[in-house]
Amino acid sequence: MRFIGLVWLFIITLAARSQAQEANKTFHNPILPGWNSDPSCAFVKEWDNTFFCTTSSFLAFPGVPVYASKDLVNWKLASNALTKDDQLPELYRNSGQHEGIWASTIRYHEGTFYLITSYVSWYAGWGPKILLFTTKNPYDDASWTGPLHIENPANDIDPDLFWDSGKVYMSVAAGIYISEVDLTTGTATEPVRVWNGTGDRNPEGPHLFNKDGYYYLLIGEGGTETNHSVTIARGREVTGPFEGYEGNPILTAKNTDEYFQTVGHADFFQDAAGNWWGVALATRSGPAWEIYPMGRETVLFAVTWEEGQWPILDMVRGTMTGPLPKTNKDIPGNGHWIDEPDVVDFEPGSALPRHFFFWRPPKTSLFAISPAGHPNTFQISPSPVNLSATPDFNPEQDGLGFIARKQSATLFNYTVDVDFKPEVADEEAGITVFLTQVQHIDLGIVNLPACAGESLVPRFRFRVEASGKPNITVPEEIVIPVPKAWRSEKMRLFASAVSDSEYVFGASPASRPEEYLEIGSASALIVSGGSGPFTGTVIGSYATSNGGEGKTPAYFSRWRYTQLAQKIDDDTLIPATDSQLLNAIFVHGNDSEDAAVYCVRSSFSYQHIHHKPTSMANVDTSIGPHTTGAAAKLAAQHSEEHALKLYGGWFCPFVQRAWIVLCEKRIPHQYIEINPYKKDPEFLKLNPRGLVPTLAVPVDAKGDEQRPLYDSTVLCEYLDEAYAGNSHGPHLLPDKPYDRARCRLWIDHINSRIVPAFYKFIQHTPEKEYTIQQARDEFLGHIKTLAKELAPEGPWFLGQDLSLVDIVLAPWAMRLFLIDHYKPGGLGLPEEGAAGDDENVWRRWRQWYKAIEERRSVQDTLSDREAYIEVYQRYAEDKTNSEVGQATRSGKRMP
Repeated sequence: MRFIGLVWLFIITLAARSQAQEANKTFHNPILPGWNSDPSCAFVKEWDNTFFCTTSSFLAFPGVPVYASKDLVNWKLASNALTKDDQLPELYRNSGQHEGIWASTIRYHEGTFYLITSYVSWYAGWGPKILLFTTKNPYDDASWTGPLHIENPANDIDPDLFWDSGKVYMSVAAGIYISEVDLTTGTATEPVRVWNGTGDRNPEGPHLFNKDGYYYLLIGEGGTETNHSVTIARGREVTGPFEGYEGNPILTAKNTDEYFQTVGHADFFQDAAGNWWGVALATRSGPAWEIYPMGRETVLFAVTWEEGQWPILDMVRGTMTGPLPKTNKDIPGNGHWIDEPDVVDFEPGSALPRHFFFWRPPKTSLFAISPAGHPNTFQISPSPVNLSATPDFNPEQDGLGFIARKQSATLFNYTVDVDFKPEVADEEAGITVFLTQVQHIDLGIVNLPACAGESLVPRFRFRVEASGKPNITVPEEIVIPVPKAWRSEKMRLFASAVSDSEYVFGASPASRPEEYLEIGSASALIVSGGSGPFTGTVIGSYATSNGGEGKTPAYFSRWRYTQLAQKIDDDTLIPATDSQLLNAIFVHGNDSEDAAVYCVRSSFSYQHIHHKPTSMANVDTSIGPHTTGAAAKLAAQHSEEHALKLYGGWFCPFVQRAWIVLCEKRIPHQYIEINPYKKDPEFLKLNPRGLVPTLAVPVDAKGDEQRPLYDSTVLCEYLDEAYAGNSHGPHLLPDKPYDRARCRLWIDHINSRIVPAFYKFIQHTPEKEYTIQQARDEFLGHIKTLAKELAPEGPWFLGQDLSLVDIVLAPWAMRLFLIDHYKPGGLGLPEEGAAGDDENVWRRWRQWYKAIEERRSVQDTLSDREAYIEVYQRYAEDKTNSEVGQATRSGKRMP
């Protein structure tokens, strides 16, 4: 299970916090992590020395967020200026993906907050609408008035407000125009073009400042991609002429290898001590600018601005310094801190958290908090359209059954419980990592028939929509039945960012998260850029009828989102704050004892370490009966009742042999996971030896009787012979008697020589009578003996045809990495070109190994490597109590 754990991150954080803070001078970017683009900020002394910032919100509703901070580091969502659907009914009619509320400016003047922005849509052609919101209380959504529509004679975007000598001026892009405006009536004078920038494209995002007898005009240029920059000009009159600074651009990441790219669209403000600061947007992508799922985020930098001089801006990086105000989290209101985890239970009478939002104004009939009969849930009734846009999608009529929050950390865990009992075909409820309606990654529970004409069965469906970013590779759709034992229960759905480039999705019964099943994973490339160049990923839950007749609502509960770490440069990942981690440990810890702990390393690599309850005394008798990775998907696909049953253990190589044969022969079957160290009495009735694999076959059986077979080699031969029809895969033993006998001879070599030598090697300890080199030589000697018998043309033992010889050896070949992991000197295979007279023998072995490693049936029957590392640790320490381990230790024949 790759659901991210927390303890190691917490330890690192405590160590970092123990160091002196140097007067709180150091801070990390981004200060508003996640999709928070086009920032504008104002310092308001009259509101207890508080900084207020706003960012663009596009189609998110509620929208036009306002954040508050007293120390520039700790930020709280103070309010949303756009909270009522009748404030901007145009949002209903907008079916585009990057339209809506674009860049804004926030200013404070004579007791009133002014927030001016533009609404952009191509619904009726280009024609941005300038909107003005005002309030006397920035902590109260309802206090925001407007919007007042301001005339836009320049017909452009990015409005700024500036007061001077009793007049109010509005500047807009592109190519900077200035008009005088009346904030009561919304009228504007004919615009004056005052500056075209330095000659780069898209001069936009203007802000005016009056300092030392000059009017300074700050803008962005180059477009909001990797050529983005901040430039400045000044003049003696507010309407120009303006003269550009010869040192432009004053801030950019273009043509650099900086991790923070696309830096631009800046704004300046001062603090109570008179220090100048700036904010800008940036993406955490590095110069490759390929993977940046959170999109454009808000970064902070110090500004040095001497009297009469041009400002000097600190380069934007992950770790910054500056004259920060004293730490102060005394911010009023019930808003959400930007780095706070979600612990949301949808209590009766509660409201949605302020940072939750819909994609466009919601069709309210689709949603309810704690509806009758379902307390502590959030009801989403299915919308006809799913998360993917369709040409005839009508947002106002159809609505979209979707609720979300922003992804706000590089690494995160998200879980939500869902009570969903679909009744008709194609009803679906699930979770998503979402950029736009044409770029998202979903895990849903959907009602589908097993085959045409068959009854409906609830299934997990993992699928990717990437039509908004063509020409990229996406994972195949995965559809597996919900295990029968789970179907009467609430499901817990999981989504995690396990690195800066990968999302992993899984599920479990809500009451038994230890049964976690990983279902699919996808690259963050899928939700970077494309149709969402201005926004960033959001995480949430949805319900849809997929265009069908379904009306069954889904009831979501126990919503948990925990930020774990932020990547701040190419090789640095910083953990979340102490309070976040402690909260996350209590929120997730009791639910995820099998969770992987991510050890954060300077190289930005992660080691998964599955940790069990501390009461576990012996790993052999505490192995959880749960496949992971690819094997978990295969087990789920074969969880339906079937007359032919394979009883197995995920960690057992002997079981994998039989499972590979079932896959190669395309034999329908049921897979049942057994812990052979906790032998169930019913299983012992079937197989008194209590070992896996055991095959229950329907031959000559009566009623529910099961006729058992065991011993992996016997099972493999039986399956090959019994399922020989055209509907099954080819024979795995040759037809010719001599060739078949020869295969059996070398299968015996594997069973009697290679396999025992493997365990002798991995169970070596310094106390043994033989040396580790002797164990290595013995094992490699048996491998070399077999390698000499491999057909020269390859890749398999018999040449072009896979045989039972290959399958019988495959599980141990896939476990050779354990010797490299645990044993000093590792496996010790000769390097290519260094085997002397045996060069051709080892070349042939490498050819065989590559082929078996890439074989689909082998890959599909493997759990995650980290799980094997944990189980085989006791073999490596020679402390295992397994029958194989005990036989190896005593020198007896293997069971």
